[in-house]
Amino acid sequence: MAKKRWLVPLAALAGAWVYREWQRGAFEELSRKLHDRSMPSAGVYDRWSRLVLGGMYGLMARELAAACPAGSVLDVGAGPGWLDIRLAEVAPGVSITGVDVEPAMVERAAANAAAAGVGDRVHLQLGDSAKLPFGDGQFDLAISSFSVHHWEDPAGGLAELYRVLKPGGQARIYDLPDWFRLRFHGGTRYESLAQLAAGSPFGGGVVVTLRWPDRLPTGECLWLRRAEAAEQSPGAAEGSR
Repeated sequence: MAKKRWLVPLAALAGAWVYREWQRGAFEELSRKLHDRSMPSAGVYDRWSRLVLGGMYGLMARELAAACPAGSVLDVGAGPGWLDIRLAEVAPGVSITGVDVEPAMVERAAANAAAAGVGDRVHLQLGDSAKLPFGDGQFDLAISSFSVHHWEDPAGGLAELYRVLKPGGQARIYDLPDWFRLRFHGGTRYESLAQLAAGSPFGGGVVVTLRWPDRLPTGECLWLRRAEAAEQSPGAAEGSR
């Protein structure tokens, strides 16, 4: 822990700079670009996410492996695939299907998985959160990492996750902190992850803080669970189709 104390002054300096730029309005253009999905090229984002977010993906992978040590996993908005690769490495009993709307991301993620030696358990394909290309009740766990704020219809996306999960299946939605998303991303489709969950077929969920590096509150994670068949009322089961 002592070796990581240097992160505290670094975080304080970064926070001061963000606040100053916020006051100056320097993030307005960035906010508009993110809102319009004008992301970097697949190659640039691939290298950036691997180098900068590698530690976070490791933390998330360990949490996901504890939630689902074996079974089928769906990742919506898989990007270059680094979270799926880390999960496959720490949970040999899982099979992962990743989908993304960008063909270049799918191609790069498949190449990364093959190079990491987990291509036999990490499968990538095109897919949109609004209409997932899978039948009902196929997956034990559904995940999304910092993608939901880009979805055109986040509520519809959660309904799709609910549909493709097996009864009793779980979902983990990692996203930006609500205050950051609302201020810098211009997100108006939902006020909070908790609100989004309450209006979904899941009927609610638990929001926990993602702390990385060290104990810094970097993001949020929404924990969801599809009810067992015996727990569903006829109306709820009908509404989830």
